[in-house]
Amino acid sequence: MLAQVNWWQQIDSYCERNDPSFWAEPLNAWSNAAFWLAAVIFAVWLRRALPTKADDDLPQATLSRARLRELWLLNLLLIGIGIGSFCFHTYAVRWAAMLDVAFIVLWVYAYLWISARRVLLWPLIVILPAMILHLGLAIVLLVMTGWFLLSYLPTAVAAYLLALHASGGHRPGERWLWASAIVFTFSMVMAGLDEPLCQWVPTGTHFLWHVFNAAALLSGSIGLARNLMLPVASTAERDWR
Repeated sequence: MLAQVNWWQQIDSYCERNDPSFWAEPLNAWSNAAFWLAAVIFAVWLRRALPTKADDDLPQATLSRARLRELWLLNLLLIGIGIGSFCFHTYAVRWAAMLDVAFIVLWVYAYLWISARRVLLWPLIVILPAMILHLGLAIVLLVMTGWFLLSYLPTAVAAYLLALHASGGHRPGERWLWASAIVFTFSMVMAGLDEPLCQWVPTGTHFLWHVFNAAALLSGSIGLARNLMLPVASTAERDWR
């Protein structure tokens, strides 16, 4: 079946695109730099979260190596989101759309997995059904409405639930998670207004989805990282190897 798919079929889904040329969506294309900037900022943040060589310079809390590796993976996927989306808004064909979606899905489920496993402390028997339910809801919303944006609704709900959990436990990443959920909601609004406002805003508003989405993912990443930080003197975990 996949062999029969025309992977070079053109896709025209955004207000800014008026022809099939490579640079027909300059704002939608270059606004993906926001994801790369977010990845750089998070990388700098992670470097500062590492313990220093001198004991006197150690921060009050830091990240274990296992958790740090997971966050670096998350950051690499963030770079991938920018790459996939850039390809989609330049080539505007099926394979680029699939690349765009693939990196987004990988980031979302990596984030949910780390949050459920490391922060919520859920067992695998709970995590797997929850993630399947999340994916199922996203697919059902997409099929029932035909509107791809609504498939992000379960992710938005999950973002608010994680923020509520952090608030209930007075976790250090609480404010970052709330900011992430709120900004992500705003980014969805910007994406949804692209077509309705096209008559009045020729460039569309989809590029703002990229900008605010990048900010939401950065804020969510920092919030998650702060909630994963352990006291330096803690011996509760032995995953430093």
